Amino acid sequence: MLSSRSLRLSVLVPFGLVAAAAIAHPHVTRKIELALTPGKIAVQYFTVPYNESHIGAVPSGYLWHLGFATVEIDGAVTAGGEKVAPGKYHLFAQQTAEKTWSLALIPQGAGRTIAGIGFQAFAEKDEAKRKDLVDKMNATATGKIPLKTEYHRGGGTKTEHLAITIEDIGQNFGELQQGGKAGDKSIGRDFVLHVDFGDLHGSVAFAEPAAAGG
Repeated sequence: MLSSRSLRLSVLVPFGLVAAAAIAHPHVTRKIELALTPGKIAVQYFTVPYNESHIGAVPSGYLWHLGFATVEIDGAVTAGGEKVAPGKYHLFAQQTAEKTWSLALIPQGAGRTIAGIGFQAFAEKDEAKRKDLVDKMNATATGKIPLKTEYHRGGGTKTEHLAITIEDIGQNFGELQQGGKAGDKSIGRDFVLHVDFGDLHGSVAFAEPAAAGG
């Protein structure tokens, strides 16, 4: 996922967990925007350093706040073919039992509460109590929207800090993929949200639906 991205907008965001090391790190706020037709998508987060030992200690089901990342969607978009309503969201990564990661949007409001529970869960040594805290995190994530995530680990590229990027695929691409002809409908923009942390990489494909009568 970190191969050539000639049209992407750079923004760094880690795909795992950092506790004590993150506190000592001088965080830098990053923000990226991509114009839609009409509207925009904006992502904001702060940088955190990669720590492989912390990643390995994350329990299954854990929701990682990705540098308290927020996503504002002002326009009509789909993610993995599913509609995502315009609005403000927290962006989280969640680990599965298979130790893979997927991305999710949670309506803005509960993000810091979930992150606070997460810090408790990460520090908790008792397995039963930690599981209860992870369950509480997920119960608090009201309205969570799982995103169809292309995930892989490794690939020869390793980021030292959390990195979130938006790769601009261009306009009208989705309509052509669906068998349409250029100019059949109003142009829509396709883009890919990439999250890279250390050797962990996840991507979600977004698209603007092409409007009839363009």
